[in-house]
Amino acid sequence: MSAIITLLCVATEFKLKDIDQHTSQYPSVAKDTPHYKLWYRLDDIFKLFRARIHIHIMSSRLSQSAESAVMVDLLVELLLHNVAEIGYQAEIAQLSYSLVAERSGMVMKLFGFDHKISVLYKTLVDHISSFETTEEDFVTFK
Repeated sequence: MSAIITLLCVATEFKLKDIDQHTSQYPSVAKDTPHYKLWYRLDDIFKLFRARIHIHIMSSRLSQSAESAVMVDLLVELLLHNVAEIGYQAEIAQLSYSLVAERSGMVMKLFGFDHKISVLYKTLVDHISSFETTEEDFVTFK
């Protein structure tokens, strides 16, 4: 990773959003499928150009044993270690993320400028999907 991700993530659009419609106080379901549910709520008070995304990757196998729960915790710690440089670059561009292990899976949260958050999301997903670790890291976090 280098300054390339920072340059890709640096916000360049700062216009307030025009809101033509009244929005609900609560998020509504924009898309509902057997595999995911997408919620949406437009900020009609502050009209900010920021987005907040929560992705919950769920698996029923995780709650089947204590060993499975510990393995998810370990996976999250190793992933966070491996994407630490991305976090630094994203912070410079005023984007942030977190990965958290929960009983039902892993939660990825992203926050930042709405037109650049997709760059951070794609970078994290690409990094996670090609995740590799070393024996040394495994022993350190175990």
